[in-house]
Amino acid sequence: MVSEDTNPYLDTISLMEETMLVGSGTKLINPDQPRERISTLFDPEEPRSFADLGLSPTFVEHLCLKQIMAMPGSSGRDIAQALCLNPSLVLPVLKNLKRRMLVVHATAEVSGADFHFELSEAGRRFVSDIRKLSPYVGPAPVTLDAYEASVALQSLSEEKIGPHNLKKAFSDLVVDSEL
Repeated sequence: MVSEDTNPYLDTISLMEETMLVGSGTKLINPDQPRERISTLFDPEEPRSFADLGLSPTFVEHLCLKQIMAMPGSSGRDIAQALCLNPSLVLPVLKNLKRRMLVVHATAEVSGADFHFELSEAGRRFVSDIRKLSPYVGPAPVTLDAYEASVALQSLSEEKIGPHNLKKAFSDLVVDSEL
């Protein structure tokens, strides 16, 4: 979970004028109060298991193989980062792919405690087949249920916008006050 001090999105949000999303509801920040930080912005938990992820290990395996085809010589951590997954999920998958001889270590050197991977000849044939089924390579998708829950948590349907908010939003425009 990202702390409020390191969350890169907090710097792009005007906490004095904008509505912050918190948990299952929203909180309107009073512009007359001093600037405050909200540490409960929508920030989903990072999946630590395939059950949390909602994707099968086979699906993640296929993503790993397609990522290695796209970026040969990538380290296990680089692959995990490209898939936006925790390395604790990806590294065992890569180990299994190596055991099945679909990937090989690209170099004899280990960077830190991580290997660099390339596809074996069998791996290239296998990726060619799975790319016909789904050419997608990139971040692991979220499940539809997780997506729907995140959209519901970020809903603006309960927002209350008052005259003060509108006046502040249009303060740099010349508008007839009767409008």
